[in-house]
Amino acid sequence: MSLLITEMREGIFIIKMNSPKNMNALDRALREELIDVMKKAADDPEVKAVILAAEGKGFCAGGDLGAMYRDIKTKGEFGATDADLVNVEKLAECMRTMDKPVITAVHGAAAGAGASLAFAGDFTVASPEAKFIIAFVNVGLVPDTGGMFWLVRALGYKRATELAMLGEPISAETALEYGLINKIVPREELEAEAFKLAKKLKNKPVDSVRYIKEMVNEMTMKGFWDTMKIEREGFLYCMRTDNFKEGVSAFVEKRKPEFNK
Repeated sequence: MSLLITEMREGIFIIKMNSPKNMNALDRALREELIDVMKKAADDPEVKAVILAAEGKGFCAGGDLGAMYRDIKTKGEFGATDADLVNVEKLAECMRTMDKPVITAVHGAAAGAGASLAFAGDFTVASPEAKFIIAFVNVGLVPDTGGMFWLVRALGYKRATELAMLGEPISAETALEYGLINKIVPREELEAEAFKLAKKLKNKPVDSVRYIKEMVNEMTMKGFWDTMKIEREGFLYCMRTDNFKEGVSAFVEKRKPEFNK
């Protein structure tokens, strides 16, 4: 069974994450399916714009903490590998480097890698109840899916450091004020607004749009792959610490974590 709902409409390719059991957590199955679909959309000349949205209560919970917790309890550790993290990078990389605009439509929570994914879009529209949580530090990890890279580029190092080190949620209104999203619309209008924006982009000269995105990437993505190497190293190191095990356990067990013991 597919974890995605896809639709091609008027040259606009719509992707909806549909894994309600874990609020669209980016486990290996969903990541691989998303990468495959994104690559096909990137290569399809009939696709003029892409929308990434979600079914269920929220946009994306980030990593599957429930699965991590089960691994910690049964195996003593969570067994993600460097190759797994490279796969995570490929998802954000594909969104940024495809030569057509990508719109993310966010409702509910976009946490951890879910927030990184939301910010990787060329445009982000959100509903008023959306919240963005750079939550990695709360479970003893560092941002992945390029999250730290997008934050520093968009906000500067002071604000990015604040969001990443404190791990506190920000509202849609605050994200708009910070320049992390483009627009807030009522939940019931979210998908229609994303489609309306995609239609506007579709009707612009395709080569102009492509080169504008290339110029933006040239100015903003310098150092991306070097940063991703540091991201992987930091994530894999932190993943093997007692603080990570405590953070995941506390989250799943709904208690306050006790770090640095």
